Amino acid sequence: MMRSDKKRVQFRAPHRLIDRTDALADVLEEDRTNVLVTAL
Repeated sequence: MMRSDKKRVQFRAPHRLIDRTDALADVLEEDRTNVLVTAL
């Protein structure tokens, strides 16, 4: 059985990327982390 423990990772990104990610997260009604994980 696989464990699905979440781990927090520091991700240093340019402010421009974070601003765009926040805008996309608002449109998709998801949080920033989910948008970044999906993109990666």
